[in-house]
Amino acid sequence: MADPDTAIERLQEAVHQTPIRHPERAERLSEQGTELYHRYEQTQNTSDLEAALDRFLESMDLMVPDHQDLAERTQHFGNYHLDKYSQTGDPTHLAIATTFYGESAKQTLPENTERADRVQNLAVSYQWRYDVNGSVADLENACQFYEQSVEYTPVNHPARACRLYQLGCAYRTKFQETRNITYLGAAIRHTQDSVLLTENDDPEYGSRLWELGAGLYERYLEEHNPSDLGPAIQSFKNAINHTSSDDPERMRRLHYLGDLYRAKYDETFIKTDLDTAIEYTQQSVLQDHPEQNNRLRDLGYLFNERYSETDDFSDLEKATLSYQQVVDQMLPDDPEWPHRLYDLGDSYRAKYQAAKKLADLNLAIQNIQFSVDHTPLDDPTYRGRVSMLGTVYEIRSRHTQSSSDLKVALRLHEEAIDQLSAGDAARAVELHVLGSRYHDKYIVSKSPEDLATAIRFLERSIDETASDAHGRAFILQHLGDAYHDRHLRTGGQKDLETAICHYQSAIDHPSSYVFNRVMAVLPLLPLYANAGSRKDAYKAAKTVMQLMPSFAPRFFEHGEKLSLLPRITGLASDSAAIALNAGADAFSAVQLLELGRAIVSGSLSDMRADTADLLSCHPDLGQEYIRLLNELDSPRDSYVKLHGKSAKSSRAIARMNASKEMDRLLPKIAGLSGFRNFLLTPQKEDMQAAAKHGPIIILNVSQYRCDAILIEQHDIRYLALPNLSSEDIKEKARGSDLSSPETLEWMWHTIAKPVLNALGLTQTPSDNRWPHVWWIPTSYLSKFPLHAAGIHSDTSCESVLDRVMSSYGVSIKAILHGRAALRPDLRPSETSQALLVAIPNAPGSRPLPFALEEVEIVHKLCEKIGLKPIQPGQRKADIIPHLSKCKIFHFAGHGFTDSYNAGKSYLLLNDGQTKPLNVTNLLEMNIGREHLPLLAYLSACGTGQIHNDKLLDESIHLIRSFQLAGFRHVIGTLWEVNDEVCVDVARITYQCLLDENLTDESVCLGLHNAIRKLRDEWLFAKAAERGRTRDHRLPRDALVCEEDDNEGSLSWVPYVHFGV
Repeated sequence: MADPDTAIERLQEAVHQTPIRHPERAERLSEQGTELYHRYEQTQNTSDLEAALDRFLESMDLMVPDHQDLAERTQHFGNYHLDKYSQTGDPTHLAIATTFYGESAKQTLPENTERADRVQNLAVSYQWRYDVNGSVADLENACQFYEQSVEYTPVNHPARACRLYQLGCAYRTKFQETRNITYLGAAIRHTQDSVLLTENDDPEYGSRLWELGAGLYERYLEEHNPSDLGPAIQSFKNAINHTSSDDPERMRRLHYLGDLYRAKYDETFIKTDLDTAIEYTQQSVLQDHPEQNNRLRDLGYLFNERYSETDDFSDLEKATLSYQQVVDQMLPDDPEWPHRLYDLGDSYRAKYQAAKKLADLNLAIQNIQFSVDHTPLDDPTYRGRVSMLGTVYEIRSRHTQSSSDLKVALRLHEEAIDQLSAGDAARAVELHVLGSRYHDKYIVSKSPEDLATAIRFLERSIDETASDAHGRAFILQHLGDAYHDRHLRTGGQKDLETAICHYQSAIDHPSSYVFNRVMAVLPLLPLYANAGSRKDAYKAAKTVMQLMPSFAPRFFEHGEKLSLLPRITGLASDSAAIALNAGADAFSAVQLLELGRAIVSGSLSDMRADTADLLSCHPDLGQEYIRLLNELDSPRDSYVKLHGKSAKSSRAIARMNASKEMDRLLPKIAGLSGFRNFLLTPQKEDMQAAAKHGPIIILNVSQYRCDAILIEQHDIRYLALPNLSSEDIKEKARGSDLSSPETLEWMWHTIAKPVLNALGLTQTPSDNRWPHVWWIPTSYLSKFPLHAAGIHSDTSCESVLDRVMSSYGVSIKAILHGRAALRPDLRPSETSQALLVAIPNAPGSRPLPFALEEVEIVHKLCEKIGLKPIQPGQRKADIIPHLSKCKIFHFAGHGFTDSYNAGKSYLLLNDGQTKPLNVTNLLEMNIGREHLPLLAYLSACGTGQIHNDKLLDESIHLIRSFQLAGFRHVIGTLWEVNDEVCVDVARITYQCLLDENLTDESVCLGLHNAIRKLRDEWLFAKAAERGRTRDHRLPRDALVCEEDDNEGSLSWVPYVHFGV
């Protein structure tokens, strides 16, 4: 075969010898053009391309319109112009190519097998034109001709998969131009068809899978339908599996897969999704890659996200390192440099807030300062960065007590204000910040000028804040604080009146965030009390207590609610005391207590109320209630920013919407006959009905007064306790042995005796039918063993134990909910189980040699009762499945009470501290909805203990958590207990369950009998052995108990019963 040069010379000679009108001339010109083009392909010599184009143009001019080869040669001419465009970038050639492709498509007969190819080329040329000029008309033409090309391509044709893929890509681009979701659906559909037609070993298989995943992800971003995430992730994973390790696309695909898992985490808030997002994003970071900085930035965001989830400081350090790497690799003239400096500075600020290291705060200031310095004044982010810079300077001023830093902070906040025009809502916010900073400065400097400046800026802030703005109450409260401080400084009565006016306005502002309205009452109530304005105080307290159901709304997660509640500890008790001082009756005071205490457990209890009657009488409403309940009452799966900020995910938005729907549904249910108080605060007759089985005693402790509110079947009344004060209780709770004879006698004289006498319970019952009372203590009294109060001697009946048997509750509503779940027949069935767990040698804790003996005794008694004892493994995964099926759960082991986070208090299993059974786990369970477990017996230390004084009103501890999980009765302890004594208490209690045929009353009676017997043995031993050495039996606390050294501790005191 001749070489191209020879072939071209021969064809040139042939053309030269062929007359112009000769019928063969066009053919020879076309052949020469073809050879020139082939040589161009080999050499990339553009002169050959130019010559080829000239030969084809001349050839086409010589052809008649109906020539059989005209369409093919027109097509070739389009190809050559397209190549010419690729060589030169001249859009004229692209336009010519498109024209010739269009002519070729028109000239091709329908039966011609080349028709699909030629229409496809026309579509590609229009696609290229769109890429050049952005014309939507060109894109629409591309989609139209891609559609035709697919239509003309047989189903089994090898090119069909490629053409479907190109059609899908074009439609996705059209969606991006128009935001018409229909086009994105078409893109996904065509790409899916392309993938199905592509063999797994096809080199293009990975690209087509990736395009399919990209389309699904884009649709998720548009519609936030989580059902698109799973298929998108699977497509991306498969694409990566079909992408070689040296393919430059691999890193991009890994990065996208990390993005997808981050989106999935935003939906599910399952930590493993976040971990996976981090893993893939880390894999996508490639040294010296053009996208390295963007991927490092995203990695920093992910580490920050995981830090906010877990509080693992190492993640915060990794985030900071990622941001630092980005900054180090950027040049100052990069437009992204100021943004990344700000990210880095903000990360150092977070590190300071976590570790309180001044070096981190200094680096925060340094980087945010650089960011501000390199951000143009007209950049929309400039003002926010200046404000943040002022904030970090203000934080450093507090750390170092530096007045110069505070001055800089104030100047920066003033600059931020100057960047805002009048009428901008952000201006009022900045004025508020600046006023608050001057107030902070006054607290240190005591300068009247600083206080006057604070008031001036706060007044300006309130003037520029819309009358219906959600943050108005927050500003009013700060303004009230400033005027109150000026009153304290000068004694000016007008300043006091103005402060009261602002606080009251904050409380009454209907569109402000409930949190801020509630917070405004805290400084107001003492002012009203000092002024003797009892009626005004009661009105304010009542207004705020009625807001409490919205203070920590249903859509907040349990942890989020608990983070708010320390701010209002004691507010409900103070409100009840103020109500009594104002002349309100006892029922009104109880209503305020019911609204303002046990908010977290109360909301859970509300949502888990028995729905059987509702489903039976009104199935449609019942099913709607269950649907919303399932949306709200679920393990943590979303996060909502406090004080009305937007949620992070559509799942969180769904929770908020469900909460709103629930708010609309509950009044409908309450309007039905027989459901008047469904999930609402109990009415007077309901409270009195709750006392059917015995009086309920609420011990209200307040700085204003202390009272016992007595709820009986026939009346609700209160008994003032003049010898009891909140300061005395707090002092004893913090510094005394709560089980010492002295403390028990003090409780008897100041609390228990006056209360029992008022109830007519003055003697030991002669027939062994013990009256039953329920104690609901508030404040620090929650720590005290009220059931053990008394003067304990051989002959005295001057004790609670010798007059009544005692149970505890957290609220009237909790008792009513427990009663609503009662069933008349509590006898065990053939399948009823007793789940028994003994952990005598938990990792990292002292041995408990009597735990196995205790469970062995309980095992035998449960068999006699008619229960089937089961003893599974000693790990969390072994125990959790059986909790939902058992009638009795008995645990003998170590307990631990977390001093800071009540949700982390736990029962220690053989998993050790890595996987304990903790309060949070229990709050997420709802055994009682499907099953009615009778008793959780927690034979461990401190299962009813609350170390965090700020959460006393919530009573969130292991005992209460088991109640909320569905157990009608829970026996636990207030502090450490002796290992050997636990055996005796359990034996006597379960014997009573056997003797009394497993009734509700038998649980409390059994524990009462056990405590009395042990108390009597103690009295006998005390009488027989004065000066006896202390008991060396081991405590059941996961940590060493300092109280174990107290000689006066009484081992029978700490056992308590919570239940119906």
